[in-house]
Amino acid sequence: MFQSDTRKENIDEDEEVIGSIVGIVEDINSGEFGRVEHSGSSWQARAEGDQTILKGEQVKIIGRDNITWIVQKI
Repeated sequence: MFQSDTRKENIDEDEEVIGSIVGIVEDINSGEFGRVEHSGSSWQARAEGDQTILKGEQVKIIGRDNITWIVQKI
């Protein structure tokens, strides 16, 4: 059985994306999911803590939880 490099690629991708400034394309209400746009694609996101972030605002990607980017207002 061969070891997969997929996990390493995902880690590298995280390092490239975390810290990026992106736009909100669907409101993120406190405790709920919304969407951000990064590299021409829409991604599921949630806000850090108890924040509501509205469509059109800019946020910083600070982490990832499975397939969801974690963002904070800037």
